Amino acid sequence: SILFSIAQSVILAIMMSKCGVAPMEINPMVGPYPDALSDWGGKNAVNILDDGEWWRLVTPIMLHAGVIHLLCNVAVQLETGAFFEREWGSLKWMVVYLSSAVGSSILSVIFMPDAISVGSSGAVMGLFGAKLSEVI
Repeated sequence: SILFSIAQSVILAIMMSKCGVAPMEINPMVGPYPDALSDWGGKNAVNILDDGEWWRLVTPIMLHAGVIHLLCNVAVQLETGAFFEREWGSLKWMVVYLSSAVGSSILSVIFMPDAISVGSSGAVMGLFGAKLSEVI
């Protein structure tokens, strides 16, 4: 979880330095323009379904809409995600995290096909779902 958080932070910093920071009216998360998110691998249903860019089901977890979005996701990922990783081990954590990321991207393609989606929120929520199933 620490390596994912570092990589996500570095990617956002590079994206913002190369693509610029959008005005608050366009991106209130203090981040890049929406087209940059798509160009860098955000979930884009048209590209996934029509162009066969299946890798876009995974790459959104490495992207965030802006600094605020990144800080919120990374805070939960480092606090709770790291706890689950210590409890389950890195391999199980990675399987749950990545399968949740792909699953949330697939659901996003189905239910929000017109939206460009980014962030590790679906993967982090998958960790909570796995823990809930473990408790039950």
